[in-house]
Amino acid sequence: MLEFVAIEVFADDDAATFNPIVGFRNSYKFVEGESLKTEFPADAYYIMSPDFPKDIGCYDVLHVIGAELVVSSKVKSFFESENVLGLEFLAVDVFNHKKRKVSDDYFIVNTLNIIDCLDKDKTSYKWNALDSESMIDVKNMTIIESKVPEEVSLFRVKYVNNLLIFRRSLLDKMLEQGFHYFEPIELVDI
Repeated sequence: MLEFVAIEVFADDDAATFNPIVGFRNSYKFVEGESLKTEFPADAYYIMSPDFPKDIGCYDVLHVIGAELVVSSKVKSFFESENVLGLEFLAVDVFNHKKRKVSDDYFIVNTLNIIDCLDKDKTSYKWNALDSESMIDVKNMTIIESKVPEEVSLFRVKYVNNLLIFRRSLLDKMLEQGFHYFEPIELVDI
């Protein structure tokens, strides 16, 4: 079994789906590994998608349309207690379908670790014609695990940075804590 897995966040049961972030035009920067503390606005927010009007549940990991990971303060505290390095937490408000604030207890996990560890010989991909620094149609994703520093548990892979990669031991601990609405994806299944 490989040491690293990706995650898929999903909306199940009554879990809400959220539209892309409002109030921050540079959301593409969430996957670039740059600190956003100084430019991230205090009034940025997510609003529940009108496409799913009956889904109103806000759980530990939110299903947002975008590549960012949005977590509750419980998950933030968990990451901090596990000393997960290279993370920046950006506070964000959450609104329901009627544009009423339901929580200010969520954070975007801005991952600062971008690691050049993709095994390009074993991974199937195409270079993105619009962005020479990213790949598309990635299949059988294979990373060179020895290129990931031992102290790194959560990161993005250079050229495929729309995915979050977790050290399996960290993800297992999250599941043991009972955090909801995400599941591991084996890299070879991508």
